[in-house]
Amino acid sequence: MKRLIRPSLRLQFVPRKRETIMPSTKMPISIEALAAFLLLSHFSCEAATLRVPSDYPTIQDAIHAAARSGDTVLVSPGTYVEVLQLNKSLTLTSTKGATETAVVGDTNSPVLWISLRANESATISGFKFTRGLVGVITSNRVTFEDNIVAENGGGGVSINGDDVTVRHNMITSSGGHNEAGVMVSGERALIEDNLIEGNVSNGCGGGISLLTGSSAVVLRNRIDRNHAETGGGICSRSQGAVYVGDNLIYDNDATYSGGGIFITGADSKDKSDGQWINNTVSDNTAVIVSQVYVTKFNHRAVIANNVLSAADGSIALACDDDDASVPFFDNNDIFTTGSTAATGSCAAAALGGTNLSAPPDFQDGANGHPYHLAPDSPLVDAGSNEAARRLNRDFGKRPRIIDGGHGLVVDIGAMEYRPE
Repeated sequence: MKRLIRPSLRLQFVPRKRETIMPSTKMPISIEALAAFLLLSHFSCEAATLRVPSDYPTIQDAIHAAARSGDTVLVSPGTYVEVLQLNKSLTLTSTKGATETAVVGDTNSPVLWISLRANESATISGFKFTRGLVGVITSNRVTFEDNIVAENGGGGVSINGDDVTVRHNMITSSGGHNEAGVMVSGERALIEDNLIEGNVSNGCGGGISLLTGSSAVVLRNRIDRNHAETGGGICSRSQGAVYVGDNLIYDNDATYSGGGIFITGADSKDKSDGQWINNTVSDNTAVIVSQVYVTKFNHRAVIANNVLSAADGSIALACDDDDASVPFFDNNDIFTTGSTAATGSCAAAALGGTNLSAPPDFQDGANGHPYHLAPDSPLVDAGSNEAARRLNRDFGKRPRIIDGGHGLVVDIGAMEYRPE
């Protein structure tokens, strides 16, 4: 008779196939099946590229289909007649760039409307956005670069959110209402290295309009041939800490005042602030004050290392305020012929101390541009290094500070002179 072994006294180990339990199903599967599942999951979670028109007939269809943060909508050359709404994290770009890829809207809506939540971000590059009510309206955490925004009825790019970067774009021939080529109402924005020209506004700011609360940084933009009632090139109505540096602002015009720049506070209590450093403001026109008009300012505002060069018989700078607050003027060249260069409450400060009132002596550069400094210009090595401490490149993206023959001192204006 066979003896039985009680389970409590002896356990016999029987090898068996290794198994694991999937939490979602509670069913055993093999190690090989689990590996295949994880491999498939890995690839399915990778960002996708959605191609237009080969995968999706329209850009908006591809945007709707994008399911994961980091997806790319890649658009082939062509003209796409549609109004785009983007409300998720993705990259929207083209294969051949803005000159070959156009999005044509209608006059009742923005061509592109971007609305993101706080944890989302998007990049848009390589398109021409045209013929909409507004070219582009952006919210938070958007990078908008290497695009053309043209011929839109109510403005070019409108920034309503924070942490928006607008760079390397051409923004032209838009406007007609109270919106500029670029309008900033968000608190933080970076506007750099754009061509902003030929825009028209019936309000304040033809090229760029900085609205109440804005703390925008505006660097190395070419702003020319824009028109507005006030502030043909730039209008700042912000009491925020705007920073405007190394911009070339010329050939703009205003119906009333500030052909180049108009600076004002929101009201008599919330006055203008910010820093205006190393800009070249020249050959702008207005009925009253051709280059820069300042009102409702406070003593924290800094205007330094700028060229304000007016045509014969026009006033380059005027300030108008009811109290004794005067911006800090340092190492500017404020010049005109046949008229007083500066008038109003800040005239003495703007024309005295370290400031100049001398012909800037411009010359054409190698690229044919007329606002380079000649070797004997009084503006060479004549600025304030302290005022320019945030500027490591000039308008042409070349390094600051270069010794022009008088010491390692920054030049006045947007372009640094370089000895041959």
